[in-house]
Amino acid sequence: MPKSDSKGFTLIEVMVAMTIFAVSLIVILNLFSRTMSSTADIRDYTIGLILAQSKMTAIKSGLETNLEGIFEEGDVEYEWAVAINQSHWEGIEEIQLQVFWQGRKGQKSIELTGYRVIQPIEDKGEKSE
Repeated sequence: MPKSDSKGFTLIEVMVAMTIFAVSLIVILNLFSRTMSSTADIRDYTIGLILAQSKMTAIKSGLETNLEGIFEEGDVEYEWAVAINQSHWEGIEEIQLQVFWQGRKGQKSIELTGYRVIQPIEDKGEKSE
């Protein structure tokens, strides 16, 4: 019987290598998918935070008088609502602003609390000397 000195891979070796390659590829694609999803969530949260800070500034300065509204930014619709209450300190209002949107895994929201000084209404009957 002739002895075979062929150099090469057996079918078993090729199948093991293909299995390792396939499992590795699946793991890498899964990590890539999760990274993309996390990046999109962080982007939505950052936009929500910037919109909340902008709206809080407008409310505190008196430029915004509505108590709710909608921001349309790209493919995400951000809604906002504000509650203005008397604070524990006289002459100061507490402003609670909430911005919320529908994220990929349910509703997400950001809450900001700010304060503003109420301008005292001067009595018109009194004259200062």
